[in-house]
Amino acid sequence: MIYLISGISGKNTPRGIINKKQPNNLVYRLFIAITMIWGTLHAQPDTLTAGFRDFNYGNSVISTPTGEKPQSKLWFNDESWWGYLWYPPAAEYRIYRFDLPTHTWVNTGTAVDERTSSKADVLWDGQHLYVVSHIFSTVSEPTSLDNSARLYRFSYDPGTRTYSADAGFPVIVNNSKSETLTLAKDGTGQLWVTWIEAGSVMVNRSLSSDLDWGTAFTLPSQPDSTSDDDIASIIAFGGDKIGILWSNHNDSITYFSAHNDADADMVWSAREDALADALLGNMTDDHINLKT
Repeated sequence: MIYLISGISGKNTPRGIINKKQPNNLVYRLFIAITMIWGTLHAQPDTLTAGFRDFNYGNSVISTPTGEKPQSKLWFNDESWWGYLWYPPAAEYRIYRFDLPTHTWVNTGTAVDERTSSKADVLWDGQHLYVVSHIFSTVSEPTSLDNSARLYRFSYDPGTRTYSADAGFPVIVNNSKSETLTLAKDGTGQLWVTWIEAGSVMVNRSLSSDLDWGTAFTLPSQPDSTSDDDIASIIAFGGDKIGILWSNHNDSITYFSAHNDADADMVWSAREDALADALLGNMTDDHINLKT
């Protein structure tokens, strides 16, 4: 519901409005506005409850365990919803299954990342579950090996309805800590991740297999530096492309750049304004989440 309250006065009166002399014109306009809003609110039907209010973490030992904005923590497989959730008793993230009849999350016992300051993005491709996990920091910068970003991969057993870690994982996908890190898989099966570090949109990708990763590089189509509060997100689309969307508070624009699966890894389209409006002008925010 949108409420629009505007003043009416003198020669600027819109056509069809008669501007008669009225005592205390400002009070009169305010009275009319309040009356209109009250009538609208009074006409609304009773509030209905839809859905189910789930548990909350309360005073957890970690902050925002289901963050961050562009990252996914849920996937659908084998007629069930699954979640990458924090397990306080063991101080680690685990894989949970949502039991619809009881409206409860069932702990499968499969542990993933034990780092309390980590955040993750998950991807289920129909064969494997991928979890890319990084140390959360609002100031993105290089970090130690223990705090590097990790890629986990799991296989699903429909008989036991559990996930098991694949051999050789986790692997390191970057040596940075960042506010966000997101994952996508292109049409050829190549994995890609993106994050922002020291004002640059960074990209890395798998090479010969999910276990083999290249050297991270700066997105070629991003010539201007971002701020510490900016983030990036990546998505596969169209069957043969991936794209990166990123915010830039320095020039108040949100940008997008795409890569064709058939092109060399460092060949990307020229950046384009993803959010632009002739009336509103440039606008940007770091509240980004991409879906196809």
